[in-house]
Amino acid sequence: MLSIEDLLEITEEIKINTQKFMKEDLNFGRYVPEGKNDTKSIDLFAERALDKALEKRDLSAKIISEEFGERVIGDDPEFMLVFDPVDGTTNAVRGISFYSTSLAYSDKIDDVRLNDISMGVVASFLDHTYHAVRGKGAFIDGKKLSYKNYDDKILISIHAYELPPFSREDLEKRIILRTLGSIALELCLVATGGLDIVLDSRNKLCVYDIAAGQLILKESGGYLIGLNGDDINDLVTAEGLSIIASSDEEFIKNYREECR
Repeated sequence: MLSIEDLLEITEEIKINTQKFMKEDLNFGRYVPEGKNDTKSIDLFAERALDKALEKRDLSAKIISEEFGERVIGDDPEFMLVFDPVDGTTNAVRGISFYSTSLAYSDKIDDVRLNDISMGVVASFLDHTYHAVRGKGAFIDGKKLSYKNYDDKILISIHAYELPPFSREDLEKRIILRTLGSIALELCLVATGGLDIVLDSRNKLCVYDIAAGQLILKESGGYLIGLNGDDINDLVTAEGLSIIASSDEEFIKNYREECR
């Protein structure tokens, strides 16, 4: 079993060690033969940093992660971790200051779904650390997260092959579009009010992309749904997801009604 303090400490250790690696190896964006076809050196290092953090603490866990899928550290797993080592690798490699590492925890080992995630941490490599504990709320840098309502245009982060049918008037007067590149951090920004909506309609997300961020969003009072309007509660091994995230209850209600 882990406490939230343990999870925060491990995530911070991964972040700090990966930052150090980036300074020491300026070619951290090169492709490596381990992991998936598009695994880069920075991704591999962060993956191994989690393994080392667990081994150092004599912890045994089942891990679901981006680069290596499912693996076990130690002999007798006590819990599951769902891990995205670097969310926003392209941003990191290109020098864009918006990327993170995220780690989600479940005390279940088998048949784990999103609703079984009880703790989550999303740590920006260059900014805030967000965390949540199920039933206890969401936090930013250790302080209770509060939502700020901006009386402004609707700010949407969108990942799509085809844009929704916004009119020119919508885009000039009511809506601002962005594509930020780290879905975990984007979910946290929805939780704080920094973003109004996150839309990813590409059917490309995996649960490890959203496992920690979705808990932070929900514990702040926000919503995560599929394009069909239903809540998302897939197995943590699931792939091919599309999502809509918002803290606007009325928007979610209206969207769900339109889906019926």
